[in-house]
Parts: sequence; structure tokens; C-alpha cells
Amino acid sequence: MIEAVGTAVTRSPQGSARRHVVSLQVHCSTNTETLTPGNVSSLETSSVGPSVLVTWTPPSYRPLCVVHYEICWGSSTDDQNCTVQENSVTTFDITELTPCVEYVVGVRALGKPGNSSQVNATVIAAPEPARNLAFSFANATSIVAEWEAPSDQSDCIDYYQACLVVAGKTVCVNQTRDITPAYIPDLRSCSSYAVNVTAWTDGARSSVLSEQVNTTAAVPDVPNHLHVNYAETDLLNVQWRVPTVNYECVEWYIVCWRSSQDGTEGCLNTTNLEQVITGLTPCANYSINITAVGAIGISRASLMSAHTRLQAPHLRRTKLDYETGPKNKNTILVGDEVEGLGLDGVRKSTKCDVSRASPLALYGVSQLEAVNITASSLAVQWGPPNNTGCLEGYQVCWSLTNKSEINCTTKSRYELETTSITGLTLCTTYIVNVITLGSSGTTSPPVNITTSSAPEKMKRVQIWSSSVSNITAIWTLPSHTQCLQGIQVCLSPRDGNQSDCTILSSHSHAAWTFTELTPCSHYIVNVTLISLSGEYSEAVTASAVSAPALSKVNNFRAVTSSSSIQLDWEAPTEGTECLEEYSVCWKITGDSTTNCTSQSVDLPPSLNLTEPEICANYTFTLTASGARGESAGTTASAIISLTPDSISSLETRSAGPSVIVIWAPPSEHPRCAEQYEICWEASLDDWNCTVQDGSVTTLDITGLSYCSEYLVGVRALGRPDNSSRVNATATTGPEGVSQLKAVNNSVSSIAVQWEPPSNTDCLEEYQVCWSLSDGTQSNCSTQTILELETTNITGLTGCTNYIINVTSVSSSGDYSETVSIATSTAPQRVKRVQVYSAYATNITAIWTLPSHTQCLQGLRVCLSPRDGNQSDCTIQSSHAHAAWTFTELAPCSSYRISVTTVGSSGDYSEAVTVSAESACVLQDHGLRLSSLASFLTNQYPPKCVEQYEICWGSSQDDQNCTVQDSGFNDARHYRADSRVNVRAQPLTEPQDRAFIPTEYKGYPSSLSRPAHNLTSLSAVGAVDCVDYRKVCLKVIGDEMVCVSQTRDGTVVRIPDLLTCTSYTFNATARTEGGGRFVPSEQVSTRVAVSSQTICSGKSLVLYLVSGVSSQTICSGKSLAVYLVGGVSSQTICSGKSLAVYLVGAVSSQTICSAPEGVSHLKVIGTSTSSVAVQWEPPSDTACLEEYRVCWSLADGNQSNCVTQSRNENTTTDITGLVPCTSYVVNVTSVGSFGDYSETVNITTWSGMILSTQEVWRFYGSHWFTPNLGKDYKCSSLSLAYSR
Repeated sequence: MIEAVGTAVTRSPQGSARRHVVSLQVHCSTNTETLTPGNVSSLETSSVGPSVLVTWTPPSYRPLCVVHYEICWGSSTDDQNCTVQENSVTTFDITELTPCVEYVVGVRALGKPGNSSQVNATVIAAPEPARNLAFSFANATSIVAEWEAPSDQSDCIDYYQACLVVAGKTVCVNQTRDITPAYIPDLRSCSSYAVNVTAWTDGARSSVLSEQVNTTAAVPDVPNHLHVNYAETDLLNVQWRVPTVNYECVEWYIVCWRSSQDGTEGCLNTTNLEQVITGLTPCANYSINITAVGAIGISRASLMSAHTRLQAPHLRRTKLDYETGPKNKNTILVGDEVEGLGLDGVRKSTKCDVSRASPLALYGVSQLEAVNITASSLAVQWGPPNNTGCLEGYQVCWSLTNKSEINCTTKSRYELETTSITGLTLCTTYIVNVITLGSSGTTSPPVNITTSSAPEKMKRVQIWSSSVSNITAIWTLPSHTQCLQGIQVCLSPRDGNQSDCTILSSHSHAAWTFTELTPCSHYIVNVTLISLSGEYSEAVTASAVSAPALSKVNNFRAVTSSSSIQLDWEAPTEGTECLEEYSVCWKITGDSTTNCTSQSVDLPPSLNLTEPEICANYTFTLTASGARGESAGTTASAIISLTPDSISSLETRSAGPSVIVIWAPPSEHPRCAEQYEICWEASLDDWNCTVQDGSVTTLDITGLSYCSEYLVGVRALGRPDNSSRVNATATTGPEGVSQLKAVNNSVSSIAVQWEPPSNTDCLEEYQVCWSLSDGTQSNCSTQTILELETTNITGLTGCTNYIINVTSVSSSGDYSETVSIATSTAPQRVKRVQVYSAYATNITAIWTLPSHTQCLQGLRVCLSPRDGNQSDCTIQSSHAHAAWTFTELAPCSSYRISVTTVGSSGDYSEAVTVSAESACVLQDHGLRLSSLASFLTNQYPPKCVEQYEICWGSSQDDQNCTVQDSGFNDARHYRADSRVNVRAQPLTEPQDRAFIPTEYKGYPSSLSRPAHNLTSLSAVGAVDCVDYRKVCLKVIGDEMVCVSQTRDGTVVRIPDLLTCTSYTFNATARTEGGGRFVPSEQVSTRVAVSSQTICSGKSLVLYLVSGVSSQTICSGKSLAVYLVGGVSSQTICSGKSLAVYLVGAVSSQTICSAPEGVSHLKVIGTSTSSVAVQWEPPSDTACLEEYRVCWSLADGNQSNCVTQSRNENTTTDITGLVPCTSYVVNVTSVGSFGDYSETVNITTWSGMILSTQEVWRFYGSHWFTPNLGKDYKCSSLSLAYSR
């Protein structure tokens, strides 16, 4: 292809322009760069459904320059989606478009060095299909179809089209967008139709909405053309045609006959269009009627009369054969099989029962011929018969000439009069015949042709040689040549239709030379094989040019000057007759851009390239072009050399004992730097140098000394000389650290440690940096060398991989080589560990997993004695149940349970611990000390014990002791947080002593009133000396359930309890050494049915334990009543509530009342501002906790109260009174649970002030002063004693 004259302008990477004013012709060829193609010739769009099919034709201008096609589409030219596809494909289907939106579609050809302009077209995406197609009306001949417009798109639709196929033809009805019903008439009854509705807008159609509909049944019309097909002595063969109207509704026919002579009659049902009536009388007249039966009725009858024969003719029984049969081909003989179409459209065969002769009613086809013959197929076509009134279809059969391999096919009369016959054997003769098929089952005579399949096409055609006046073509024959008659070889101009053909023998040489041709012209050679039957194969073609091949251009050379490159050459020695132009292409080494220009053969063979890039290494390729194409290329190289400038910048960076040198090429003529020389020295007499390629502008100088200063220089090497050296000073960095390791990994921090470098001369500080394993989220910190070689990195994410590196930094800011490690943060620890249950030999712990568990590999659960280091540990999967039971434990022992998560990298989280105790066995008679230092049973049988000695003190050498009777268990109180040693020994008859010592750290009781509802409990308490607390609940007769809390967690909520159930609520405060105090409360979600409760407020539980007698111990805020055996026990004590639970055979009744009041309240002294009172304690002090003393004026105002312990004296001084005033004083007993006794009152007077010398004494009911010798009485004072 030939292109036009132009001016070539190129630019270097630095932006300098190079203009080449040349006369050129360019073309796309294998030896040159592809040039910019033209625009696509045409662009068409077709919108169907949610897609648009784009079709275009290649550019008429430079079509071979197209590398790819770019197809773009969008709502505007500024908002487009694009795709690229091969240049061999000129269609593209754009899918998933928005319905009813206008799109701009553009196509452009992509080539090199540029692309064509984009050719645009506007298309509207098709609307969405209609919805909900239904049929509101349907009868035998018409329907009404209705549908809904697509949602929110009805406005963009121009019209709807409803189509269906009627009698082989498509019938459509168009409706405006505002009218969605469509009336479709003239249909056939009893038929099924597929109705297709399509929405159209501006040439775009939606996808099809299709539904099936059936027309209703109708009564068939009368059968047509009733006639006798043939008659015999005892039978009649009658035939008829389907009704003209409603024939589709016929289900069967009723054939009836009646003799006019003897009146015999009969009827038969048939689904065929003929019926043989047998058993008739010879030479008799019969009336015959045919009715059609439908689903909803019977048609009118078709009537006729017919006669049977007197005597049957004697004819030969032969098989009908159109090739060898009777001469009269319009006659069917006895025994023939006659094919016909049945009522259901299926072809049936009817065997003739008697000799008959009847002319056929059909005409044969006309103008039968074979077309489109190939090696394996052919097509036949024909004209219809002259009379098509009863035509139903055609039967096409074909076979070999020997009548073997017979195949047939049928076609409806509504199809085209043509058919394709495939699967043939190449180069073979076939007989093809076509017969017409009538509606009554009759057939026409066959129309035959004899034809042959084509021979196999030539394998390959090549151009062997060409010159200015002749072309020689050669070819390769196919594998099957036995049926070949000859070879047709044709030559035609490429731009014309005139052909020069010749026929060659199939046995001649497989070559032919065309002579006397037009020089330098393009031709097409095609070769076709001819069979013995005269059939032609497909043609195989080859392109050729009447021109000799061009040889290479001679003596191509490039000569440089200071500002240009002159190219010279000589013409080729061969093939110049058709030489048209020269093509010169050049490329700079290292660049990807190629520039080309063309020069006519009429110009001198030279080219001057002006303004070339200095120091660029050019490679030129020269080819000669002609009518036959291009010659092989000839190359030449050239460079305009110039001494390079110095490099434009020089930088150095240190990393340990190495220096990285970075420089920039010279700013002017950077290509002149062919190489770079890099030198460095520690002293002026010690230089080291290396040279590297001009494309590399960095160098890593290694093997230097730490913390040393070096002079580094770089210069550009070129021709004819080198640049001057540019120097810089670089200081190597310090030595790096060693043995970097992670020493402590937690969930949010990592501590790393390292060894300092051996050489610390210039070391100033360390830089520690860390990041995620993918390099993101990088952070750094520094620390001086005076600090420890360790750092703690905080604020990390748990269970995450990190890269940590440590770098030494010198005083000058230089860095050492980086030392790195990869490590991970520990996983999150479990949220909470609790003791779920504790028995004598096993303890079950439960815990809550952390929120992030994706990196957990497992959990390590350990149990160790509180006073030892030995641990029993197990590793549990992170997917297992969050609980573990330790078994085979020692009863009544203290343990510590720890749970640690294990990460996928093997790191351990912090341990979460909880203390636990295995339960004590009730039958164990060993000493049990509580925070009250009380004991209930001992190691000896109770009847052997006479007394108990109880000792306590801060050590065993500093003890206080007391002895009490064996029948009394007392409780002593100690100051909170004091540490005492308590021991108890039973004193037996022979004075044997058995000491049971234990250490107890005193702990005050603290348990507030529990809040409770039907299914949960909560308790509150707090003391600083507590290690942890254990809160336990027990349903009588069931197991004990305990929850341990740290001392900071003083509120315990215990959910999931049973309604209508009573629980014992024990809060145990534990401190070092096992000291504990158990305040116990009873709380009920419902009062027990089998107990009688007479109380209110707080609850107190009675434990029923086996034994002999019952003992009540009331002290503090805890009361435990032990009921023994089957005894009925009555307990009287103070407390707001007492609940009795019946266990076993024990029957118990509890009566709750206030504590007993004091007695003998009296005044034992008075003064002007005070009164002293005294009383006797109650006779029963079992539940007594303290006394409450209150006083007020006689009218009840100015009331005040004080309390004092039961262990103090039973007296009190009331001070701060008003002289000569009457007061009411009352004293109340207070029980262990805050309950009050009845109040005991006394009324008294404070003393009167007369003078400082007067002494007033109280005698009986008067005040007496000795000084006056007279008694005075406060007139308003009266004394009343209440005993």
C-alpha cells in the first residue's frame, strides 16, 4: 500500500525536537513499522433486549495497518467504557445496558504509531420486556392478549408488537404504547399458538415475552369431496377430505352405509381419510354418509351413493416401481403400498386388498435441478406442480445408481421447494427423485435427476516464480484422484473479472505458466478439479505479481557531521523493473520508538537526516519496495560523538560498612556518557575505581571500615574525551547490633533485646522500627546508648505478626546495616475464669474466650496447690468447650487454676487465675475453723471428751488459753486483719492431749442484704485484705455451686435459678493462709411448702444433719441450727426470717420472735446535765447482739440513741441534758439479725442548779439540800419508775 508525502518530526526523551523534511511514501509491511490506519468504513448498531450489537467494516484506507479495534460506549463521549479486540473481529455485543437510555457507541482502529479517529453512532438501549402476558378472551377463531408495560419505562416505548405463526406464516399486530390489549382474529380452532410480545423504541426491540394460548373447540364442518376410490364385488373404498372449516377439531369420522335392496346397514369409526367397507353384496346400491366428530359436537353428514361391481378383473399382483414397473406410471396396481397423510398428520401406508386401477390426482414437480454441489453435499430445487389444490408436501429420495443406500426426507408444502442433501461421498453419482404428496394419501409420479458430488479440492496452490511477463503456479493434488477428469487453471487480474483459463489433464505435471502478462501487475490464480461427471470442486487460490523479486540495496552507508547524518546507497542489482521506492527506518539504541520515511526511485539514492540527537547511537534499515513487495533490509549505524559534561548531581548514603553512591546523568547530551567511572579513597594515595554502563547511575561500595570518612568521585566516560570528576565526602555508618530477639511478648506489646556492636566509637543511639509483616503501619523510636539495649514496643494488636528491626545510628546521623526479626504479639487472654463447681475430689473451671479468637491455637489450663509449685497442665483446642474438670484431688484443699491462651505462632497470653477449694467430706471429724474461730466436731468420739482447751495468739510462744465444757461450742471474735494462731485440744480422762493447730488471719464479716428475684441473686461486700471471694449457693439435697471473684469484684449476680426454690447463700472471703469467714444468708424464690414460717425480712436456713442432739450457735449475723435425727425441734431466736426445710424423716417447726427484753432498769446517778442508768441482761442471750439505749423529752422530742455491745457493762451514762428536765429513757435488746425486743422505759429528771454551794440529793421523791435544812421539790417534776 502506498501512502503520501509528509514531514517527520520526532522528539527525544528530553523534549528536543528533530524535524526531517522528506518526501515519503509509507505502507504497512512486515519489514516496517505499522502506520496509523484510517477510520472504519461503516458503523451499524442493532439493539435487542439489554444489549447492542455493533458491526463495522475495516478501514478502506490502510486496512492492513489495523492492529486492534477499540469499541467504546457510554451516555456521552466523556463518560465511556471501552474494550479492545482483535482486528479480525468486526462485531461486538455490548451487554448489561440500562434500558431506554441513549448511548454513544464509537469504534476506532488502533495501530502504530497512532490510532484512527473514533467513528460514533447513537443508539437507544432497548426497553425492558412487557410483563404479565395473559389472554382475557379466546374463542375458536380469535384471542385477546393483554400485558403490562415494564416498570417505570412505559414512556420510552413507541409501540408493542404481538406476533404468532398462523398456517406457517408469521402474523403480527402492532399496538401503541397506551393500548396494551391486542385482538388477533382469523385463527384456527382447536389450535395452540405461541404469542410473542415485543416492546419497540426507536428501532430497538426488547426481549420477547412469550406465552402459549389455545383456541377453543368448535363443531367441525361437513367433510369434503366424498367419493369412491375404487369398488369391488364385496367392498367399497371411500375417501374424503377434511372439512373446510374447523378441521383441526376433528377427533374421528363416522362412516355409515345402508343397502337400498335389503336394508342392511352398518357404521365404522376411523381417524383416516378413507375407509374400506367390506362384506357387501355384489352389484348392489349403497347410500353412504360421513360425519366428523369433534369435542363439542358432530358435523352435518356428507352423503353419496355407490355400487359394488358385478365381477372383479384379473390383474397381475406386482410391486409399484417407478424405474422398472408398469409403463402407465399413473396407475397403482394390486399389492401396492400407498402412502398417505393421516388425520394427525402422520404418514400411513395402506395395503390394497383387491385388484384395482385408479388414476392419481396429483401432478409431479417441475424444473428439478441440483445446485451448490460440493464434495460432501448438494442442494436440489424444484418448481411446484401445476395443480396444488390437494398438495400436502414433497418426498425427496436419493440413492446410488445401483439403487442402494436409499435415503428420504419430507417437506411441507409451506416450506421452500429446496432441500440440502448432506453426508455424500465425494466424486460419486446419485439418483435424486421428488414426488408430491396429496392430502388423501395419493402421490404423484417421481421426477428424477442424476447428479454427482464434486471432487475433493486441491490441497495447496503456490506461486513458483514470476517475472515481468509470466507467472508459474504449482499445486498439490488431493489424496483421491480416481474420479478426476481434468484440472482447470485460471488467472485473473486482482482488480477485474476477466479470466484466462485452461483445462489440463489430471495426469499432467502439477504446474502451469501464464505468459505475456502485463508487467508489475497483481493477479489471482485459482485451480479447480473436474470430475468424470463434469462436476467442479471448490477453487483454491493464490495471489501473484508479474514482477521479479528485489535483491538487497547495495553499499548502504552512514556518514556523520557535527549536526547531521548523510545516508547513501546504490540500487539493487536484481528486480529493478518494478522498483517503486526506498524505505529508510531508524531507531536509537535504548529507545522503543522507530521512525520511517520513504523516497521515490526518481530521486537520488541518498537521504540527509538533520538535527539528529548528539551521542545517540542510530541504527538505519534500508529496504527497496516494488510491486512484488519489499527487499531484504540493509543496515548501517552512526553516532555523532561529543565529550560528555560532568554529572549533574552526586549523593551518598551510608549503611554500615558500605556507601551507596547515586548520581544524575549530565544535563546536556546525557547520551554522550557511554560509561561512568566511580572512585573512592580513604586517603589521597589509596584510590579504588570501577567502571559501569552508562544506563546505571548507582553503585554500592562495600567492604569499607566502620565510622570512616571517604572521598567519592564520579565522572562520565565518552568520546573523544571524558568529563571532569565530581567528588563528595561520605562517612560509613556504625557497626550493627547483634543477637536481636524478642524477650517478652504480650497481647499489646513486644519487648526486644539486643547486644551492642563490638565497635561503639561513633555510636550515638539506636533506632528501633516495627511494622506489620506486609510493611504497613510502620513506626520508629530511638534511644541513646546510655540506656539499656532493650525497648518495649506498646500499642500493638494482639496475635499479629510484626517485623522489628534495630539500626545503630552514629553521631553524624549515619546508619548501620539493619538487623531484623519477625515475631508476633501474644493472643488476648481469656476474659474471665470462674470455678463452676467444686467437689471433694474434682473441681470444674469455666472461662470466657477473648473477643478475637481467629489466631488461637489452643488453651493451656493448669491446676497447682496453693502452697506448692507443682502444676497439672493440659492443652485444650480453642474450639473445645470453654471448661475443664480436674479430678482425683485431695478433699478440703486449696488450689490455684490458671488459663492461658496459645497463639498460632506458639506465643502465650498472660495467665488468668482463680483460687478454688475442693469440698470437705461431711463425715470427716477433723477440726474446721471459720473466721469465728469456732469448731463443731473433733477427732474423738464426743462421749470421750470432758473439756476443750482453746488457745490463740500471734505465735505459739505467745498464747492465751481457756477451757470450756465439752457440751458447749463458743465463738470468739478477733480484731479484723490481726493474725493469730488458733489451736484446740480435747481434754480426756487420762489427760491425753491432741493438738489441732491452724493459722488464721482474722477477717471481718461483710455481707449486705441480697437482692433477689424469681431466678437470680446478687450480693455485695468489700474488704481490702481479701485475696478473693467465693460465693456459693446450695439447694437442700443438691450440690453446691460456687463462683469465685477477685477482691475488686464485690458484686456477684447468680442467674438461671429455679423459681419456687430456696437457696442458702454463703459468701466466703479468702485471704493468705486460708483464713476465711462465712456470712450466710437464706434467700427464697418461694417459701418452702413443707415448712411453717412465722417471720419476715431476711431468711435463715436450718440444716438438718444426722446426730443425737441439736445445738444452736447464734453469733454475729450468722445463725446455724443443726437438727439431729428424727427429733422434733423447736427453735426460738431472733432474726427477720427463719425457714425450715424438711429433709429425710425429720419434722421441724420454727417459731420466730424478738429477743428477750432487759429487766430491772433503774437510775443510779444524776447531775444537772447527765443521768446514769443500769439494767439486768435477759435470761436468754443466745441471739443477743447488743443493747440500744434511747432518751427523749417527755413529749417525745429531742430523741437520741446509743448502742453498746452485749459484752460491755449493762450501764450507760446519758450526758448533755438540760437541768431540771424530765426525760424518758428506754432500753431495747437487739438480736443477731437486727431484730428488737420489747422496750423497757423509765422516766427521770436531770438535777436542778440552786447555787454553787448547794448540794442536791435525791431521797425518795424529793430533792434535799442539807445546807438549808429544807427540801425543795421541782414543782413540775414527777418521777415514775417503770419496772
